[in-house]
Amino acid sequence: MLTAVVAAEPVSRRIHLLDQRSGMDFLVDAGAAVSLLLANQILSNLHCQRKPSNASVHAINGTPVAVHGSKTLIVHFDVLPPAKWTFIVANVETAIIGADFIHHHRLVVDLANSRVFQSRECIDEAHGSTAAVVTVKKDKFGELLKRFVETQEQKPFIE
Repeated sequence: MLTAVVAAEPVSRRIHLLDQRSGMDFLVDAGAAVSLLLANQILSNLHCQRKPSNASVHAINGTPVAVHGSKTLIVHFDVLPPAKWTFIVANVETAIIGADFIHHHRLVVDLANSRVFQSRECIDEAHGSTAAVVTVKKDKFGELLKRFVETQEQKPFIE
C-alpha cells in the first residue's frame, strides 16, 4: 500500500497594512530599523530624478540598499488613526513599516491574531483619561478613631 502525505500550503504570518489614500501596501516589519518606501513607485509618481543620499540602509544579509532621499507622508490605514511619517525612499521590493514607525506611534504588532493596533496606554492618553488600581487595607486604628469621633459628636442626654 502506498500512502501520500500532502503538506498544507504554508501559512503566512506576515502582516500588511494598506494605505487607503495611495493604495500602497506596507509590510509591517518590527525587525526593520527604519520605514521604507519603494523608490520606483515614489520617484515615478513624483516625476523627479533619483538623488543619492547620505543615509545608509542594509538588507538583513548585509547587502547595501541604494537610498534616494526621504518623503514625508500621511498614511491612512483603516485600523489606525492617520499617521504622519518621514520614510526613507530606497530600492526595495516592498514598502515597510519599521520599528521606528511602530515605536513612535506606539503600535502593538499581534502576530497571533494578525493585527496591528495602538497601545491602550496611547489611546488613554489621547482621551485624557488614566486608569489606576488602588488597594486600600483595612485600618484598625482608623475604625477605632471613627467610633470615638461618633461618640464625641452625640448630643448630651437632657432630662
